Amino acid sequence: MYANVILDRVSDALDHVFTYAVPEGMDAREGQQVCVPLGNTRADGFIVELTDECALESARKGRSDHGSEAVPKRGFRPDD
Repeated sequence: MYANVILDRVSDALDHVFTYAVPEGMDAREGQQVCVPLGNTRADGFIVELTDECALESARKGRSDHGSEAVPKRGFRPDD
């Protein structure tokens, strides 16, 4: 499964959806806040769509020392 994520950053260069693999066993939901790899760092974002298909063959796998998957943001409760 893949998550289309919009980043929580103000920048015209980053004002689009990024696709990340969802870790096996993660209970991902649309609207959930996640932490994702972005270049040599990590960024907070929100899942805007979940899909079984990815337009990118690599889906950002193995592209970063920070991992290739969206992970839940610690301390975030989607029901708040």
